[in-house]
Amino acid sequence: MKSLHNLISQLRNAKYSNQKFVLLPKSSFSVSFLKFLLKEGLIIRISELKSKKILKVYIKYTSNNTCSFKDIILFSKFDKNFYMSYSDLTKVSQGVGTLVISTSKGLSTLHLCLKKKVGGVALCYIT
Repeated sequence: MKSLHNLISQLRNAKYSNQKFVLLPKSSFSVSFLKFLLKEGLIIRISELKSKKILKVYIKYTSNNTCSFKDIILFSKFDKNFYMSYSDLTKVSQGVGTLVISTSKGLSTLHLCLKKKVGGVALCYIT
């Protein structure tokens, strides 16, 4: 979870300072989370630097220079995971943002978890 907190903090800081890209340490979780963000259309591209331990992540901005996401709210903390079963997820209303859930089948959205009827650890909410 520590790597998720660092990754999200760096993405937030890059957004607030209008940076076009951010450099992040490479780990298996960060790669899967960034691929998820890429699939959701929140970042443009992920490239690996020559050192192969650093990822260069290009943040997506709209034509009027606003970031593709407003904020990322963390649910799970360093010492405690926020687990949600399928029945818990059915009670959650689907709002404007994206709820990111870590399931046994990888990272997923609320909509896909409801479709597959699985629960998992709620990581963050992206607006």
